[in-house]
Formats: sequence, structure tokens, C-alpha cells
Amino acid sequence: MKIFFSRIKAKTFKILTIVFCSTGDLLIVAYLWDLFSDYGLFEKALKLGFPGHREFLDEEFKRQLFLVNLKSLKILLGLYLIFHIFHYICFYLNKKFAYIYLKIMVWVAGPGIILAGLSYAGKGNLIQHLLLPQGLLYLFVGMGMLYFPYKPKEN
Repeated sequence: MKIFFSRIKAKTFKILTIVFCSTGDLLIVAYLWDLFSDYGLFEKALKLGFPGHREFLDEEFKRQLFLVNLKSLKILLGLYLIFHIFHYICFYLNKKFAYIYLKIMVWVAGPGIILAGLSYAGKGNLIQHLLLPQGLLYLFVGMGMLYFPYKPKEN
């Protein structure tokens, strides 16, 4: 890895970091949407949340509650993407807080996404199968951050 990182420039690494992390964001958003937009899972969660008296949960009420759940999920996933786009712009502009945030993010998300990907080994859909390679990309970025530490811009 050291040989690879020694052959690229810091600016190229920044661009690779932004591309790889943006890809991860899109994959995570797709994974969360796929998981939580499933009506069957929603019904199971309702049964767990209201184990006793469910007579007030008629089909129309459950459908409306599910739609509210989907709208909330859209808003949260949109805010997640905006938050990360902001950090990628700041990282490209060499802001220290963005560098620190991304460094923490890739070292936490890398192993977590790899473990999630391994849990779907041999089963699952395309999105779930892409989790493992994305986790490896996060670790690649993390190792690159060790090779390219933060350097303040010189005026």
C-alpha cells in the first residue's frame, strides 16, 4: 500500500477519498431504504411494539403510519447526504474538522460495513453484497489518511 500511496499526489488522494466515501454514502442510503421501506418488516415492528391490544391498528391506519415512516426516512437520508456533502467540500478545501471527521468515519464505518457485508455472505441482494467491498474501500481511505496526514495550507 505504501508503494501505491507514494505514487499518487495528495490531491488525487483527496479526490479518491471523496469518490469512495460518496459511493459508500449512496450504498448506505440504498441499504437503509431497502431495509426500512419493507412493509412486512414494518408490520413485524408494530407487532413487537404493540404486543397486546392492537384493535386500533386497522389496515388504513397502518398504511398511513407506514407512509409517515417513509417520509421521515426520506428526510433523514437526505439530511445525511447533505451533511456528508458538506464535509466532502470542506475536506477538499483542506479544513481540519472535515479531515478528522472523515478519518473517524472511515475507521468506524470500514469494519462495521465489512461485518455487515459478511453477515450477508451467500444470501441477500446486490446492495447487501456490495457492503463488503465498500468496507474495504473505507479501510483503503483510512490507510491513505495515515500516509497523507493533515497539513494546514501554507499562505
